[in-house]
Amino acid sequence: MSSSADEVKGMVDVSSKYETLRSATAQAILHVNPETTALIKDGKVPKGSIVDAARLSAVMAVKRTSDLIPFCHPVPIDSVNVDVSIQVGRIEILVEVKAVWKTGVEMEALTSASIAALTVYDMLKFTDKSMSIQLIKLLEKSGGIKEALSATDKILRAAVLVASDTREKNQDLSGKKAVEILSKKGFHIAEHKVVRDDAKTIERELVRLCDEL
Repeated sequence: MSSSADEVKGMVDVSSKYETLRSATAQAILHVNPETTALIKDGKVPKGSIVDAARLSAVMAVKRTSDLIPFCHPVPIDSVNVDVSIQVGRIEILVEVKAVWKTGVEMEALTSASIAALTVYDMLKFTDKSMSIQLIKLLEKSGGIKEALSATDKILRAAVLVASDTREKNQDLSGKKAVEILSKKGFHIAEHKVVRDDAKTIERELVRLCDEL
């Protein structure tokens, strides 16, 4: 069966990517009647505080994004910050998501802002028939190894340490393969060494390498 551009191929393989700090900020804007704004500020919305509900639903949505968007990877979220601004005729929701992981978190931020906006819509739909969700937008995203290196102007350095009582460095095929893979990923290989398979020796070498690198 021939493949095509429309054929579903599955999730993107991120197994070879590095974990870096990723962040994304998304925005959702609802237009409401001025009377609705006054109702919110006076705490008279029948279903309760839209600010509390929006924040809670936004956090929940971030955690469930991979369940809702088929090809999103499950991401271990480190931070979710939700800001709900009530203005005359306008409700603005800003969601910032952070994670140290292999993929970006823009879908988590967008999903979070969307669900928060829908939650607000649900809470106000009986009191404001003209209300509408006008905008859901990604404002910014950051992260990834290239951006991290560009921002810090640093060179990634690595050492390959192999524990073996039977191999010399010139016989160490696995170590050479590790050097090859790391070099292709942009690492400067500071050292490639074979040491005795002894816990104290390995510990001493690891401490030395960490200090020197």
